[in-house]
Amino acid sequence: MSCAKYLRERVEKLQNRGIRTIFGVGMSRVSITDLRHDLSWQTLDTRREQQCCKLVQKCLDNEMPEYLHIFSRKMTGYNTRSSSAGHLNIPVMKTVNGQKSFSYQGAKLYNRINYNS
Repeated sequence: MSCAKYLRERVEKLQNRGIRTIFGVGMSRVSITDLRHDLSWQTLDTRREQQCCKLVQKCLDNEMPEYLHIFSRKMTGYNTRSSSAGHLNIPVMKTVNGQKSFSYQGAKLYNRINYNS
């Protein structure tokens, strides 16, 4: 999430090379998506998002240390879609670095995942 894009891409390429090595196909025109599906593997970005959501859920369930209890659910006096769906408050961050923080990214991702499921 807060890792530089070029580093994420390098690790993804390394994983793709490992997948091709497992199947012994080298750099042929076989779809890496199909090979990944055959292994039941996910992309690294998907795995990062899942791990982030698991950590947010543990924070909400008070299974993490006190200093990680940074998330709160939307509470309004009205019955809105986001409050009834159990969405989290997304903190206002004015800087790019603030928007890379776990409290911001975790709440944003958790809301997106819960909305889609």
